[in-house]
Amino acid sequence: MFVFNTMFVLKHAGFHLQRQAILSIGIVKLKHSSSALFVTGEKANQTVSILTPYVDMNDHFQDIPRLERNISLRGMKLNVTQLSEQWQILQNLVSDKLSLEERRNEIAERIKELKKMGITNDMEKYRIQGKVLRNELKTLMKTLWSLEENVILKALKLPNVLNPHTPDNLEKVVSEYGEVYKGISVDHIVNGKKGSLLEYLSPMHYYFKGAAALYEMCILSFFADELKNNNFLPFSNADFSRSIVVEGVGMDYHNPQSVFTLKEVTDSLYSHNREHLVGGASLFSFCAFHAKHVIQSEFLPVRYFSIGNQYKPARNKSHEMGLFNVCQSSVVEIFLVVPDCYDAMMAEFHRTLDLLTRLYKQLGYHFRIVYLPPLELKPWESLRASIQLFSPCLQSYIEVGHLSTCDTYISKRLLMYYENVASHERKFVRILSGTALSVPIILGCVLESEPLVSTNGLKIPNPISKNVFCTL
Repeated sequence: MFVFNTMFVLKHAGFHLQRQAILSIGIVKLKHSSSALFVTGEKANQTVSILTPYVDMNDHFQDIPRLERNISLRGMKLNVTQLSEQWQILQNLVSDKLSLEERRNEIAERIKELKKMGITNDMEKYRIQGKVLRNELKTLMKTLWSLEENVILKALKLPNVLNPHTPDNLEKVVSEYGEVYKGISVDHIVNGKKGSLLEYLSPMHYYFKGAAALYEMCILSFFADELKNNNFLPFSNADFSRSIVVEGVGMDYHNPQSVFTLKEVTDSLYSHNREHLVGGASLFSFCAFHAKHVIQSEFLPVRYFSIGNQYKPARNKSHEMGLFNVCQSSVVEIFLVVPDCYDAMMAEFHRTLDLLTRLYKQLGYHFRIVYLPPLELKPWESLRASIQLFSPCLQSYIEVGHLSTCDTYISKRLLMYYENVASHERKFVRILSGTALSVPIILGCVLESEPLVSTNGLKIPNPISKNVFCTL
């Protein structure tokens, strides 16, 4: 268990931005046998099922070679052929179940008819048949639930289909701006402390001071203004999300290295559906709002952004990466909902990526945009455009933002629909999401470029220095 605080203190004299501890979060390792998203029938009386995901594997198994290639390129291990065979057996059992239930209903109706007609001679025969069918159904359901738990849980771990633009093995550079800094580089933690811009104790405890705190407020406000000017709506989300949403997005909520989990709840009915600290500016918080939600088609596309905190566990060797691997980040998160049309989704993807490119160009830093290979994609991503700045100290590019296409992967799992006003037909929406900007990471890259740090503190680019906060 660790203690993590979120507290902002602004001192006009020094613009001191501090993060400390007020919230206890437990790093909890959960049992991998449970699922918050899918609850089998035999466990229905032991827990609460908030929703049932739409699971139809027929599309996947129509092209097994494509699915096997997807699994292989992502570095996953799964016997697709075996899963396909188990899925077919499961479908046969479901068909048998429906047939038995239909026969039981027919016998029940026949018994009712005989009662009305006053014929009692044949009623015992039908009662016996009904009992036999009931026992057969009980036996079948035990087999069905056992196979269902095995097959469906494996099916829910399958990744999204790959977008045609996703490169197979190596990242693909799609655009680049400016020149790589080739001067003397200094570790950003050292440089930040030297310029009285930063205090860093660990990934759990750090804070900006002086011009760095001012820089954070200004750049976040700059992105907010530009997004609003381009038809994005500001949105406020909750900092916490349930396991069903985390799993619904496609993340393994059992893994303590993936998401922060709060300590055990008291209500056993919700013990499988824990609460997680993710931050209001996160994909999970947006999905929590839209789960089991219907949007009228006339309002699409929907474009949201949220500015706030994003929480995630630090990776291994965290102390070696400083601001590139902190647990709490101030970010700009974007979330877009479009109709179930590939062309419409890709048009929105390119439009949004062009907008982000223009914003980063205004900052004046060298950056590039690359499409990441499948091995670096999250399970819910089909295509990921990574916005990267160069770290002179690490001599490598670091992602400061990204934009991803999620297709209908998340919407089918969390039941996100849009409805045609005229026909009332419902379809699953397509989703695009991403972190437009991560302040700690971009500051880390900037602080490693010595010329950008003057004796007066951090050099703030002109476009964001015009913000009202910078006049304080």
